[in-house]
Amino acid sequence: MSVFDDIRARITADKARDASLIDQDTLEGARADIIGEILKIAEHWADKAESWGPEEQYTAARYVVCHDILEILNEQLWDEEGSQA
Repeated sequence: MSVFDDIRARITADKARDASLIDQDTLEGARADIIGEILKIAEHWADKAESWGPEEQYTAARYVVCHDILEILNEQLWDEEGSQA
């Protein structure tokens, strides 16, 4: 499973947890919103890197940075059960 898949699954779980607590703002909901925006940016650069190829250094560098950020977030924001760290 890629870091993109891991993050998508974690966002889905956070949204479900947030939805289960009606009338409450939760850290899970906030995390899902913010990490979801970061994921959109990373997916944008991943798509560009795939369509332009690795010879496009500008795009490749941005994809690498986004991927690294997602890996850090994936490792630091959730504990092993997927809940808030």
